[in-house]
Amino acid sequence: MIKLKNNPQRGFSLIELLIVLAIVFTLSAMAIINVAPARMNARADAAMDGVVTQLRLARQLAIAKRRNVVVTFVSPNQIQINILYRTGEVAGNPIQPIYLNDASKGVTDTSQFMGWSALGALPITGFANGASSGINVTQLNGGTSPCVLFTTTGALVGTTCGGSGLVDLASNNPSNLAVFIGRPGLPSTARAITVMGSTGRVRTYNWDGIQWRP
Repeated sequence: MIKLKNNPQRGFSLIELLIVLAIVFTLSAMAIINVAPARMNARADAAMDGVVTQLRLARQLAIAKRRNVVVTFVSPNQIQINILYRTGEVAGNPIQPIYLNDASKGVTDTSQFMGWSALGALPITGFANGASSGINVTQLNGGTSPCVLFTTTGALVGTTCGGSGLVDLASNNPSNLAVFIGRPGLPSTARAITVMGSTGRVRTYNWDGIQWRP
């Protein structure tokens, strides 16, 4: 007679289950730690792209419509474009402002205009980094909001915006613009956007922890 060997199915011990759970929790924690900075950087890049889009739109409108166009940076994170129509001219529909990482859509970790003077100057001359507002451009005294103006040639000049909305040209000479954004206390979210006054060329920079990189 053949005797069948008793070979019951072996299960997992409590210690083995605890080890597996510990590994799962460790990997999950590492994933969360890596995802948070990536999300913040993505939000910062999106905010930077929003600034670039508005600046390029303003320049294109100035050239296409043959009208001066003002860009106003409203603290903490709003950009407004206004076309300066001539007296008696029928104005077009107002351009809606945009926000860096729109909080109305549930975004809580929003970028804002802010200075990053502690991070040093940009790697090109003619663009300052020091204004607490994050907007560096030559302006007249008495302005209530940092503004710049694109002329019909596409050049950019510094302006000042009064409470009545009137705009005075600082000069007819082009002025370079540097806009710094990010989240307070988080240098990894620092971004910079520059505009060459004479050509209207827009460039972007990221802080990589050591220096500004285009």
